[in-house]
Amino acid sequence: MSPEEEPPLQQHCERTIIDVSQVGNLVSQLSCSSCASQTLEVRVNRAKSKGMSLKLEAFCTSCNSVVASTFSSKQEEGSVYTVHKAAVLSALLCSLGPITFRYFCQNSNMPALHPKTFNKIADRLFKEQDRVDRIVFEETVAKVRQEHARDRGIDIDEETILDVAVSYDGTWLTRGHQSHIGIGSLHPKTFNKIADRLFKEQDRVDRIVFEETVAKVRQQHARDRGIDIDEDTILDIAVSYDGTWLTRGHQSHIGIGCVIDVLTGLVIDCLVLSDFCQVCATTGKIKRQGHPDAYRRWLETHKEEGCDKNYDGTSGMMEVKVAEILWLRSIERHKLRYVTLVSDGDSKAYNRICEVAPYGEAQIEKEECLNHVGKRLGTALRNLVSDCSKRKITLGGRGKGTLTQKAIRKLSIYYSRAIRSAPTAHEKQRAVLASLFHCYSTDNNPQHQFCPVGKDSFCFYQSALAKKETPGPHSVHIHTPLNRKLLHSYIYPVYKRLSDPALMKRCQLAATQNANESLHNAIWSKCSKEKFYTRRTVRFRATSAIAEFSAGPVWAHKKLMEAYGLATGADSTRLARQRQQKRLDDSQYAAKKKMVKRRQQRREARRKLLAELQEAKGGQAYGAGIA
Repeated sequence: MSPEEEPPLQQHCERTIIDVSQVGNLVSQLSCSSCASQTLEVRVNRAKSKGMSLKLEAFCTSCNSVVASTFSSKQEEGSVYTVHKAAVLSALLCSLGPITFRYFCQNSNMPALHPKTFNKIADRLFKEQDRVDRIVFEETVAKVRQEHARDRGIDIDEETILDVAVSYDGTWLTRGHQSHIGIGSLHPKTFNKIADRLFKEQDRVDRIVFEETVAKVRQQHARDRGIDIDEDTILDIAVSYDGTWLTRGHQSHIGIGCVIDVLTGLVIDCLVLSDFCQVCATTGKIKRQGHPDAYRRWLETHKEEGCDKNYDGTSGMMEVKVAEILWLRSIERHKLRYVTLVSDGDSKAYNRICEVAPYGEAQIEKEECLNHVGKRLGTALRNLVSDCSKRKITLGGRGKGTLTQKAIRKLSIYYSRAIRSAPTAHEKQRAVLASLFHCYSTDNNPQHQFCPVGKDSFCFYQSALAKKETPGPHSVHIHTPLNRKLLHSYIYPVYKRLSDPALMKRCQLAATQNANESLHNAIWSKCSKEKFYTRRTVRFRATSAIAEFSAGPVWAHKKLMEAYGLATGADSTRLARQRQQKRLDDSQYAAKKKMVKRRQQRREARRKLLAELQEAKGGQAYGAGIA
């Protein structure tokens, strides 16, 4: 459109985000048509409002009546409001689904569309796609025909058929492309300027979020230990720590480390490191090549305003550096000492913490994550089979009692159960050895010396002896038989290493890093690993994810809006409650589905066991159809 064809300014912005209270200020300056007094105010009739189309009423407090009313958006044919159609179209063009769009409305303190309404309007837009395609391609094809006719110096009409050369290629489903939103928008510079202001407040916002979380952690620990504490009391606690990176591999520019209290599962501290700054790599590079003195002055100012680069080193060592910083500031910020560290087996962070000695002579103990320890046996046995195969030694053949992949999976499960079930290091060691020697056992050579005794023992042999009964055949009760003569000299050293008392002692807390993995998923759900983000953006979104992880969407929304100086309204609070309830419902449904699957598996296992026992005793003695 040429400048002379542009519409008047008032037509440029037919739709924008308006604060209703500001409209009330405008209307209050007008006179009532009935009593002529300037006592008008704008009210929103929630009962008659339709989604994002609000029912606005001009109410005269003198007359105590509604003088005029209208919807904030007009209604098209088919009972669809213009604002709803424009909102859904904009959301689809920006790759937003109904749930993400509701989250946007929640944080903007605006009414939102129900997912069913969103999808219904989207279906109407999809049905118009053929007509839209014709409109788009008709004008494009006309320009192509005119250009070819001009290039060939011929006259054509609508019926003339032209031969043209084209380029053709196929493509598959990818992420959608950004599009202009159909409301009054911000200039990118204005947007970035406001974002910078929010980023500069991040230290203060983080303190607000973590202060309340840490207060809950301290109260819970004091209650659990039965002691009274004040603000200056320093508590020793056990924490789970793990690092995560923005992109996969070992070349990520951004890494995050989070500390989670083991007792409460709440996040008490977090730090984002970055070895890259986009501004330094672009603007800084140009200034450095042109004017070195000006570049040095610019760099000083840039660092004061907030350079994204706050780390020099490799990506893999970010986790170690974050751990060092978080441990050194734990007493100053939170009056806590992280004296027990639950980690995933990587000792670099633990070794570094011990080197810096943040608490003086106080020792920091290391606890192993049971999930990571449980995987070690399977990895070791698979490596053993592979190494022996290279030396022409077959441990994983098809014969009975060999280390097949199925047998390794079962042995790994037995090992995980052993280290979880026993309370002390000595009992864990016996349970691990029991899982091996139980599988060695045969009728001629029982190996149940490590199995627990008693009627309730998992070992059929010890249970039968406690009941003063004759144990059943091993061929029926041993589900993962192992050939001791073939395997013992190879796999016993592996079991001995993985049942070492020192390792078992580090498993006594029975802790896992499930909370850390769940938190990482929450953070990266707000920052896709497929895109580049600056450190400040990652930190901004990580704080939001941590607040929701620790206390739910309702508390997080309220606390973050207060921290940024924004008001929360009825719409945003309602949407936050709905998101929180959906999380609870999804969690309960998943747990229920998981439990149903477990019950089915247990019933199937019992059925197979009974069938095997009946077969071993000569078949079924009673049942339908048996003569």
